Amino acid sequence: MGNYATDERRTMKVLVVEDDKTLRTALGSMLERTGRAVLNASNVEEGLLHAPDADVILLDLKLGADSGERFLECLRGVGNYTPVIVLSGVYPKESTADKLKKYEIVDFMEKPFKSSELVDKLTAAEKLTRGMASISEAADKFVKTTQNLRQLAGKSITEIGRP
Repeated sequence: MGNYATDERRTMKVLVVEDDKTLRTALGSMLERTGRAVLNASNVEEGLLHAPDADVILLDLKLGADSGERFLECLRGVGNYTPVIVLSGVYPKESTADKLKKYEIVDFMEKPFKSSELVDKLTAAEKLTRGMASISEAADKFVKTTQNLRQLAGKSITEIGRP
């Protein structure tokens, strides 16, 4: 899973998986201007290496000879459910977004797109990331409480009162 954080002040890390260096650089600059940290990848393998550190992923669907769909398959296959926004200048939104539903993507954007639209979608994805962090923290607390209760259940009443 991604590097979830509930702290609103923490800088969110966005992984940009885009084979077009010019677009990758432009996206990175725009994201940094909005206060986000940027991780860059030009292919599936680099993207998978950086994915564990990302809070949100921007993924181009056509990565040269490779595909964003393969990235999604690998990412989800290892249990990483970091929110992903798919970008494509080749494939139509309607049919492609339906095809990618099985990978639980957050959104799909057709290129070209407005920076403001991307920022809005990223903000929504970041809220999802923070929500996932809250759920993860609550689950951890539940597990610890359950373990403590199991330990207590094995002790006698006189043992529980002792320091």
